[in-house]
Amino acid sequence: METLLVAAVVRRGNAVLLVRQAGPAGPGSAWALPGGRCEPGELLAEALAREVLEETGLVVTAVGGVAHVAQLHNPTELRSDDNELPRPGQVATVVYVQVDVEPEGQPEPADPDGFVVGAEFVDELEARARLNAHPLRLTRESALTALGVGGTGAPLLGLRRDPSGSDRHVDLHGAPNA
Repeated sequence: METLLVAAVVRRGNAVLLVRQAGPAGPGSAWALPGGRCEPGELLAEALAREVLEETGLVVTAVGGVAHVAQLHNPTELRSDDNELPRPGQVATVVYVQVDVEPEGQPEPADPDGFVVGAEFVDELEARARLNAHPLRLTRESALTALGVGGTGAPLLGLRRDPSGSDRHVDLHGAPNA
């Protein structure tokens, strides 16, 4: 079974919208791009609009191009906690998309799950520093790639978890890399 997730790349000038994820239930308190799981029957654009509204209180006004796609296959039984994706034997696919929001609105989280405890626009250099500190490799590397590419053809990121718990890159031919 595959889990489909979306993440929004929202910019205002040189600022990027980030959300602060709560800890300690997940990987700990960390900054990320707004997004989450697609609900059954939900299109990517619908999931983006819902997640951005829930996590930031901002209304999506336009959905742009795909900035990046990342996948992680977890063939092991290793998980850091109950919320980590993907579950053993599954694949998680994250689609990063450029999104516009209402120009005057200010971020105000209203996450019904209580997973997001803050949201703010920060300078891109600060956004990169915060994202680089995220404890999950899939989130960290793919979010930074999505910011850097801006929808102009980012390489596909594929990771496969090995029995030691390390996530390894998979190239076009399926051969694992570091």
